[in-house]
Amino acid sequence: MRWSLRAVDPLNKLPYSKLDSKNVGVKDGVVFLTYNSLIASSEKGRSRLQQLVQWCGPEFDGLLIFDECHRAKNLVPEAGSQPTHIRQAVVDIQICYLEPKA
Repeated sequence: MRWSLRAVDPLNKLPYSKLDSKNVGVKDGVVFLTYNSLIASSEKGRSRLQQLVQWCGPEFDGLLIFDECHRAKNLVPEAGSQPTHIRQAVVDIQICYLEPKA
């Protein structure tokens, strides 16, 4: 990966339509986001996670850096309790990028 100066946009401030308009998406770089922005969704029900996966695409060669990592603690629910939305998003992103052939 070759590094160069790039524009930085806060993901949680971008309207869903702005990312949707990026047909090609990004091939490399660094994405900073919080777990809350990862599980956020539009009024139409589309999640930022779905949008991020589409925007970055399967060939993304970069970093996803999460702020507020303490939000990811206790990802495995205790017996009888339900997993959190954050836990599900972490699992989904692992499936998309760590096991792309799954």
